[in-house]
Amino acid sequence: MLSPQLRKRIHGLWSRFWSAGISNPLIAIEQITYLLFIRELEALDGRRTKSGKPSIYASGPDRAKAAKGEYEHCRWTYISERPSFALLNDTVFPWLRWLETGLAQGNGDSAKLQDTAGRLKDAYFILDPNKTDILTRSVKDIDELFRQLDTRSANRDIMGDIFEHLLEEVKESGKNGQFRTPRQVIRFMVELLDPPLGARIIDPACGSAGFLINTLQHWEARHTEADTLRLEWDGASRNRLPVASPTSAPA
Repeated sequence: MLSPQLRKRIHGLWSRFWSAGISNPLIAIEQITYLLFIRELEALDGRRTKSGKPSIYASGPDRAKAAKGEYEHCRWTYISERPSFALLNDTVFPWLRWLETGLAQGNGDSAKLQDTAGRLKDAYFILDPNKTDILTRSVKDIDELFRQLDTRSANRDIMGDIFEHLLEEVKESGKNGQFRTPRQVIRFMVELLDPPLGARIIDPACGSAGFLINTLQHWEARHTEADTLRLEWDGASRNRLPVASPTSAPA
Protein backbone atom coordinates (compact mmCIF):
# COMPACT_ATOMS: atom_id res chain seq x y z
CA MET A 1 0.00 0.00 0.00
CA LEU A 2 1.42 3.36 -1.03
CA SER A 3 1.52 6.42 1.19
CA PRO A 4 -0.39 9.55 0.08
CA GLN A 5 2.91 11.25 -0.81
CA LEU A 6 3.97 8.42 -3.12
CA ARG A 7 0.52 8.20 -4.69
CA LYS A 8 0.72 11.93 -5.45
CA ARG A 9 4.11 11.48 -7.11
CA ILE A 10 2.86 8.60 -9.27
CA HIS A 11 -0.19 10.67 -10.20
CA GLY A 12 2.14 13.44 -11.37
CA LEU A 13 4.18 10.98 -13.43
CA TRP A 14 1.06 9.57 -15.08
CA SER A 15 -0.34 13.05 -15.78
CA ARG A 16 2.90 14.05 -17.46
CA PHE A 17 2.76 11.17 -19.94
CA TRP A 18 -0.92 11.79 -20.57
CA SER A 19 -0.31 15.47 -21.30
CA ALA A 20 2.49 14.48 -23.71
CA GLY A 21 -0.14 13.12 -26.09
CA ILE A 22 -0.32 9.41 -25.23
CA SER A 23 -4.09 9.00 -25.28
CA ASN A 24 -4.24 5.21 -24.80
CA PRO A 25 -4.05 4.64 -21.03
CA LEU A 26 -2.46 1.20 -21.35
CA ILE A 27 0.27 2.58 -23.63
CA ALA A 28 1.00 5.26 -21.04
CA ILE A 29 1.27 2.58 -18.33
CA GLU A 30 3.52 0.53 -20.61
CA GLN A 31 5.90 3.42 -21.23
CA ILE A 32 6.16 4.27 -17.53
CA THR A 33 6.68 0.59 -16.70
CA TYR A 34 9.59 0.35 -19.14
CA LEU A 35 11.37 3.16 -17.32
CA LEU A 36 10.65 1.61 -13.93
CA PHE A 37 11.94 -1.74 -15.20
CA ILE A 38 15.15 -0.22 -16.58
CA ARG A 39 15.73 1.46 -13.23
CA GLU A 40 15.33 -1.85 -11.37
CA LEU A 41 17.58 -3.74 -13.79
CA GLU A 42 20.66 -2.02 -12.43
CA ALA A 43 19.93 -3.27 -8.90
CA LEU A 44 19.34 -6.75 -10.31
CA ASP A 45 22.67 -6.61 -12.13
CA GLY A 46 24.41 -5.70 -8.89
CA ARG A 47 23.07 -8.85 -7.26
CA ARG A 48 24.07 -10.93 -10.30
CA THR A 49 27.66 -9.73 -10.34
CA LYS A 50 28.03 -10.28 -6.59
CA SER A 51 27.10 -13.93 -7.16
CA GLY A 52 29.82 -14.27 -9.81
CA LYS A 53 27.67 -13.90 -12.91
CA PRO A 54 28.66 -11.54 -15.76
CA SER A 55 27.09 -8.10 -15.93
CA ILE A 56 24.06 -7.82 -18.19
CA TYR A 57 25.59 -4.60 -19.53
CA ALA A 58 28.68 -6.35 -20.87
CA SER A 59 27.02 -7.41 -24.12
CA GLY A 60 24.25 -6.45 -26.50
CA PRO A 61 22.87 -6.84 -30.02
CA ASP A 62 25.63 -4.71 -31.61
CA ARG A 63 29.08 -6.25 -31.06
CA ALA A 64 30.85 -3.01 -31.92
CA LYS A 65 28.91 -1.14 -29.25
CA ALA A 66 29.55 -3.94 -26.78
CA ALA A 67 33.29 -3.82 -27.48
CA LYS A 68 33.28 -0.09 -26.77
CA GLY A 69 31.35 -0.61 -23.54
CA GLU A 70 28.41 1.44 -24.81
CA TYR A 71 25.84 -0.85 -23.19
CA GLU A 72 27.06 0.44 -19.84
CA HIS A 73 25.03 3.48 -20.89
CA CYS A 74 21.89 1.38 -20.38
CA ARG A 75 22.38 1.69 -16.63
CA TRP A 76 19.78 3.86 -14.96
CA THR A 77 22.48 5.89 -13.20
CA TYR A 78 23.83 6.88 -16.63
CA ILE A 79 20.37 7.52 -18.12
CA SER A 80 19.26 9.66 -15.18
CA GLU A 81 22.27 11.93 -15.61
CA ARG A 82 21.90 12.25 -19.40
CA PRO A 83 18.27 11.54 -20.35
CA SER A 84 17.81 11.81 -24.11
CA PHE A 85 15.66 10.26 -26.78
CA ALA A 86 18.75 9.38 -28.81
CA LEU A 87 20.14 7.33 -25.92
CA LEU A 88 16.86 5.53 -25.27
CA ASN A 89 15.91 4.87 -28.89
CA ASP A 90 19.35 4.06 -30.32
CA THR A 91 20.95 2.14 -27.47
CA VAL A 92 18.77 1.35 -24.45
CA PHE A 93 15.62 -0.04 -26.05
CA PRO A 94 17.39 -2.10 -28.76
CA TRP A 95 19.42 -3.62 -25.91
CA LEU A 96 16.24 -4.19 -23.90
CA ARG A 97 14.58 -6.03 -26.82
CA TRP A 98 17.68 -8.22 -27.11
CA LEU A 99 18.17 -8.80 -23.38
CA GLU A 100 16.19 -11.98 -22.71
CA THR A 101 17.43 -13.80 -25.78
CA GLY A 102 20.98 -12.62 -25.15
CA LEU A 103 20.93 -13.84 -21.55
CA ALA A 104 19.48 -17.17 -22.63
CA GLN A 105 22.28 -17.69 -25.15
CA GLY A 106 24.96 -16.93 -22.59
CA ASN A 107 23.66 -18.87 -19.59
CA GLY A 108 23.81 -22.52 -18.60
CA ASP A 109 20.08 -22.57 -17.88
CA SER A 110 19.16 -21.23 -21.31
CA ALA A 111 16.04 -23.40 -21.55
CA LYS A 112 14.55 -21.74 -18.47
CA LEU A 113 15.31 -18.27 -19.79
CA GLN A 114 14.02 -19.08 -23.25
CA ASP A 115 10.65 -19.91 -21.71
CA THR A 116 10.25 -16.20 -20.93
CA ALA A 117 12.06 -14.85 -23.99
CA GLY A 118 10.10 -12.49 -26.21
CA ARG A 119 8.32 -10.59 -23.44
CA LEU A 120 10.34 -7.49 -24.34
CA LYS A 121 10.56 -7.98 -28.09
CA ASP A 122 8.04 -5.17 -28.66
CA ALA A 123 9.66 -2.75 -26.22
CA TYR A 124 9.83 0.67 -27.86
CA PHE A 125 9.86 4.13 -26.30
CA ILE A 126 7.22 6.10 -28.16
CA LEU A 127 7.11 9.39 -26.28
CA ASP A 128 7.24 12.30 -28.73
CA PRO A 129 10.96 13.18 -29.25
CA ASN A 130 9.99 16.85 -29.12
CA LYS A 131 8.94 16.40 -25.48
CA THR A 132 12.45 16.62 -24.05
CA ASP A 133 11.29 18.42 -20.94
CA ILE A 134 8.68 15.70 -20.26
CA LEU A 135 11.37 13.02 -20.48
CA THR A 136 13.77 14.89 -18.20
CA ARG A 137 11.13 15.56 -15.57
CA SER A 138 9.81 11.98 -15.74
CA VAL A 139 13.26 10.50 -15.16
CA LYS A 140 13.72 12.88 -12.23
CA ASP A 141 10.32 11.85 -10.84
CA ILE A 142 11.23 8.15 -10.99
CA ASP A 143 14.54 8.84 -9.24
CA GLU A 144 12.75 10.70 -6.47
CA LEU A 145 10.01 8.07 -6.27
CA PHE A 146 12.49 5.27 -5.63
CA ARG A 147 14.55 7.41 -3.30
CA GLN A 148 11.49 7.69 -1.08
CA LEU A 149 10.63 4.00 -1.46
CA ASP A 150 14.16 2.94 -0.51
CA THR A 151 13.93 4.84 2.77
CA ARG A 152 10.29 4.37 3.70
CA SER A 153 9.21 0.88 2.72
CA ALA A 154 10.33 -2.69 3.19
CA ASN A 155 7.52 -4.16 1.10
CA ARG A 156 9.22 -5.95 -1.78
CA ASP A 157 6.04 -6.00 -3.86
CA ILE A 158 6.18 -2.24 -4.28
CA MET A 159 6.22 -2.53 -8.08
CA GLY A 160 2.84 -4.24 -7.92
CA ASP A 161 1.52 -1.41 -5.75
CA ILE A 162 2.74 1.14 -8.29
CA PHE A 163 1.12 -0.77 -11.16
CA GLU A 164 -2.16 -0.99 -9.25
CA HIS A 165 -2.18 2.74 -8.60
CA LEU A 166 -1.49 3.49 -12.26
CA LEU A 167 -4.55 1.42 -13.15
CA GLU A 168 -6.61 3.37 -10.64
CA GLU A 169 -5.41 6.60 -12.19
CA VAL A 170 -6.71 5.82 -15.65
CA LYS A 171 -9.96 4.19 -14.49
CA GLU A 172 -9.40 1.41 -17.02
CA SER A 173 -8.86 -1.64 -14.80
CA GLY A 174 -12.35 -3.03 -15.29
CA LYS A 175 -12.48 -2.37 -19.04
CA ASN A 176 -9.16 -4.08 -19.71
CA GLY A 177 -9.45 -7.01 -17.32
CA GLN A 178 -6.63 -5.81 -15.09
CA PHE A 179 -7.38 -6.77 -11.50
CA ARG A 180 -5.02 -7.27 -8.60
CA THR A 181 -5.63 -8.98 -5.27
CA PRO A 182 -5.03 -6.59 -2.33
CA ARG A 183 -1.80 -7.31 -0.47
CA GLN A 184 -3.51 -7.91 2.87
CA VAL A 185 -5.79 -10.53 1.27
CA ILE A 186 -2.78 -12.26 -0.31
CA ARG A 187 -0.95 -12.35 3.01
CA PHE A 188 -4.03 -13.81 4.72
CA MET A 189 -4.42 -16.52 2.06
CA VAL A 190 -0.73 -17.47 2.20
CA GLU A 191 -0.78 -17.64 6.00
CA LEU A 192 -3.96 -19.72 5.90
CA LEU A 193 -2.41 -22.18 3.44
CA ASP A 194 0.97 -22.08 5.23
CA PRO A 195 2.92 -23.92 2.47
CA PRO A 196 5.96 -25.83 3.76
CA LEU A 197 9.40 -24.49 2.91
CA GLY A 198 10.56 -25.95 -0.40
CA ALA A 199 7.09 -26.74 -1.75
CA ARG A 200 6.34 -26.07 -5.40
CA ILE A 201 4.21 -22.94 -5.73
CA ILE A 202 2.24 -22.01 -8.84
CA ASP A 203 0.10 -18.99 -9.61
CA PRO A 204 -1.70 -19.65 -12.94
CA ALA A 205 -3.03 -16.08 -13.05
CA CYS A 206 0.29 -14.49 -12.14
CA GLY A 207 0.32 -10.77 -12.82
CA SER A 208 2.72 -8.82 -10.60
CA ALA A 209 3.67 -12.13 -8.84
CA GLY A 210 2.12 -11.01 -5.55
CA PHE A 211 1.30 -14.54 -4.36
CA LEU A 212 4.79 -15.82 -5.19
CA ILE A 213 6.53 -12.87 -3.54
CA ASN A 214 4.39 -13.11 -0.41
CA THR A 215 4.98 -16.87 -0.17
CA LEU A 216 8.73 -16.22 -0.07
CA GLN A 217 8.19 -13.48 2.52
CA HIS A 218 6.02 -15.90 4.53
CA TRP A 219 8.81 -18.49 4.57
CA GLU A 220 11.37 -15.89 5.60
CA ALA A 221 9.12 -14.57 8.38
CA ARG A 222 8.50 -18.10 9.66
CA HIS A 223 12.26 -18.63 9.98
CA THR A 224 13.00 -15.30 11.66
CA GLU A 225 13.15 -14.93 15.45
CA ALA A 226 10.13 -13.15 16.91
CA ASP A 227 12.27 -10.47 18.56
CA THR A 228 13.93 -9.70 15.20
CA LEU A 229 10.84 -9.66 12.98
CA ARG A 230 9.04 -6.33 12.62
CA LEU A 231 5.70 -5.48 11.03
CA GLU A 232 4.97 -2.36 8.99
CA TRP A 233 1.83 -0.29 9.46
CA ASP A 234 0.10 -2.22 6.63
CA GLY A 235 1.03 -5.66 8.02
CA ALA A 236 4.03 -6.30 5.75
CA SER A 237 6.96 -7.91 7.57
CA ARG A 238 10.53 -6.64 7.61
CA ASN A 239 13.87 -7.67 9.11
CA ARG A 240 13.18 -11.13 7.70
CA LEU A 241 16.08 -13.53 7.37
CA PRO A 242 16.74 -15.26 4.02
CA VAL A 243 15.98 -18.96 3.78
CA ALA A 244 17.27 -21.75 1.56
CA SER A 245 14.95 -24.48 0.36
CA PRO A 246 15.75 -27.93 1.83
CA THR A 247 14.93 -29.37 -1.59
CA SER A 248 15.80 -28.44 -5.16
CA ALA A 249 12.16 -27.74 -6.01
CA PRO A 250 11.78 -24.15 -7.24
CA ALA A 251 9.05 -21.86 -5.97
